[in-house]
Amino acid sequence: MGKKERKGIDPYRIKDCNNIIIASNNSYSVKASNQMRRFVYLLYKCDHIGQKSYFDQIRNRFNKADGGIHLYHYLISIDLEGFNPQKDALMTKEKPDMQQSAIEKLIQWLFECVANGTSSNIFSNAQLKDSPSTLEFVPIDDMLTEFTKWMVEESRDTSSYTRDHFSKSLTKILGPNYKKQVNRVRRRGYDLSVDSLR
Repeated sequence: MGKKERKGIDPYRIKDCNNIIIASNNSYSVKASNQMRRFVYLLYKCDHIGQKSYFDQIRNRFNKADGGIHLYHYLISIDLEGFNPQKDALMTKEKPDMQQSAIEKLIQWLFECVANGTSSNIFSNAQLKDSPSTLEFVPIDDMLTEFTKWMVEESRDTSSYTRDHFSKSLTKILGPNYKKQVNRVRRRGYDLSVDSLR
């Protein structure tokens, strides 16, 4: 069963949810995680936005000039021998970008901290270059500060990451944290190394 929702019309259920095209004004309408194998992601050009006459012409070709029947004959002439829809769908240029966008922002940030040595790095330069396997205590508050900087640099919305939400998300990824005295203040954080995050 699928649910069809049109603007201004109550949603209704349809029995067959195969061959559905999902179009949206959002940058993406369905997250492309690695488990989403049966979606083909396409990015359409915006050249004809607002050109009603262009779309009227296309619609007229389908409705009045038998364009639909020609498209139908073209589609049924495609040889499907060896086609297995259970395997991965086409890998378009847009799909890897969509998969990257679907990864939680916190994981993207941790990856960049390790892989790219960005300005919002949680590790000292010495640890990155000289001793990547050495554990270093990193307080959660310091990580949140650097993560927020990264989100601002990437022009992303930081409002959804309160300290509590950030801390819980870290626990899901890194496991439980603990308290340690740093500069005579007890702070909650993690013993991390570059290698352990890799």
